[in-house]
Amino acid sequence: KEALTVAPDETEIHEHIGTCYYNIGVEIEKKARAITHNRAFTREKEKSAKAFETAVTWFEKVLEKDPDNQYVITKLYQLYRVLDRSDKMDNLEGMMN
Repeated sequence: KEALTVAPDETEIHEHIGTCYYNIGVEIEKKARAITHNRAFTREKEKSAKAFETAVTWFEKVLEKDPDNQYVITKLYQLYRVLDRSDKMDNLEGMMN
């Protein structure tokens, strides 16, 4: 995030930050699958959802400035699917190659 202070409009920085939060969410999801206690599982799912929401925020910033970025479009589509945002998924389908 420090790179944003130097180059706040650099979409690549936003993309990398979004990817980091996406990967954090994926790792939490993997760990959650091994949990057998319901309450602990729910807590981990909430953590992964929070990471995914943060990733969405960063990726949406990239998409505003670079609407043809297929990597970001694909990641957002995956995140919207995981977060059950079908309306947002529908908007992206026309943008996917």
